[in-house]
Amino acid sequence: MQKPGCVVYSFGPNGQAIFEKAVVDITQKHCEVHVFGFNLSAEQAHEVEAIEGVLFHGHGIGADDEIVNGRFQYENRVVNSYELKTLPFILKELGHGWVHVFKMDIEGAEYEVLPSIMTHYAEAQQAVPVTPAQVEYHHWAGRSSTQNLLSTLRLVEEGGFRIFHSEFNYHGEAWNFIEYAYLHVDNEGHVVSSTELGLYHVKSSSSDRPSRIEYAHTQNVT
Repeated sequence: MQKPGCVVYSFGPNGQAIFEKAVVDITQKHCEVHVFGFNLSAEQAHEVEAIEGVLFHGHGIGADDEIVNGRFQYENRVVNSYELKTLPFILKELGHGWVHVFKMDIEGAEYEVLPSIMTHYAEAQQAVPVTPAQVEYHHWAGRSSTQNLLSTLRLVEEGGFRIFHSEFNYHGEAWNFIEYAYLHVDNEGHVVSSTELGLYHVKSSSSDRPSRIEYAHTQNVT
């Protein structure tokens, strides 16, 4: 993670930027650290922007590229209009081919965003351009069902991601916040670490879920 050119995406900042500061320190500022969020106050956004090595973007990640005119509340801050961009659009806009660390905590929207990411790349017969991913799933009664959680976990697994760590976030009730850490691997369990994946084919699925990509050959570039 100290090789120049590594890229870090962090979606859903809470204004403290503890994770982002740690990444900058651990990588000795060799990585581009990008923070995406529309829910920060002007003061919080300024604090994030002031961190050397961190670039702040005032939009979120979504299942569609759109301007949302609707109420969003995070803690005591209310936003009535905000912009969302898809992962493929963000990558193209910033000129990145691969994300070396992907972190997402987007307050329940993961059940829309993750399926859209997996579907997009499966239909394009391309690997999701992410190696490790850290996702917090939100499991609230009346807002997200256990079926949403299980189907999304399965979809991400079909996209080539394997869980290597999970834990509860005990800042809420048990099961409300569950954190998963993934590695993107090929058919043989090797970590996929670049866009140079060689040949692949799509394994057909018997359900309505998008097919997972099966890698016939990989060329790992770190």
